[in-house]
Amino acid sequence: MPERLVAAATDAPQSRLAELIAADYPQVPHLPRLLRRAEAGPKDLDALLAAAGIDGYPALRELAERDADRALSSPDARYGARIRARSSADALMRQVIAHEQANLKSTLEAVAADGHVELAAGRIAAARRRFVIGGGKSGAYASLVASDLSASMAGVTLVDGSGLGAIDLLSDVRSSDVLVAFSFRRYARTTLLAAEEFARAGGVLIGVTDSRDSRLARLSDVPVIVATGSASYADSPTAVAAVCHLLVTLAAASAKGARRRLARRDELAARLEAYEEV
Repeated sequence: MPERLVAAATDAPQSRLAELIAADYPQVPHLPRLLRRAEAGPKDLDALLAAAGIDGYPALRELAERDADRALSSPDARYGARIRARSSADALMRQVIAHEQANLKSTLEAVAADGHVELAAGRIAAARRRFVIGGGKSGAYASLVASDLSASMAGVTLVDGSGLGAIDLLSDVRSSDVLVAFSFRRYARTTLLAAEEFARAGGVLIGVTDSRDSRLARLSDVPVIVATGSASYADSPTAVAAVCHLLVTLAAASAKGARRRLARRDELAARLEAYEEV
């Protein structure tokens, strides 16, 4: 990012702005202080950011915050940077809540704008067989999606250590198959290898991940990018769960026989007394 700004500068005020931003990046100075130190005006900054492809100063701060978050790759590093220095549990709670609300809003706006969730849902509904995979924490998202998809359509299989394994999956891949793979930092190697082999074998790969630069996004026919930045030591699951919910809802709406399957499942659940009535 700093290199983009330096390269985009076309005059002395813009160069000073770029150098000041780069000096402490990803920490971004307060706007009035930045302009004062650079002896520049708001128009100079707007021109610099536009030339660098950044939509204003708030967008720059958001990008810097994401880059700072990406630099803290381990839970231990994030704990040291975010938790120990907090003045109170109340202050931390308020910061986490505010961050989750902003993250969820920006993620849902982004997926609505790029249309990839809709594309992914269509590919899932059109598939003959649907497989879902995720390692570690991502396994929880995979299990959630597999369970909800199974309610509205047949041919859904969760790939994990206790059921269908990766070797079984990869031994019989067809072009009509879809694999929904979940991989977030620090990116479980087994999921990435399975996704790579699945794509190489000719199946349709839908990758749900946290960066367009991630290996899974580059491998995917349909990448779905979800922001997981957080004020906590743990990367946020909030937007991931929301996108999972959106994905299965759209897939079910496109699936033939979904209503009939759901009704049959309700009938069977009642007959087998599967649930405790309240």
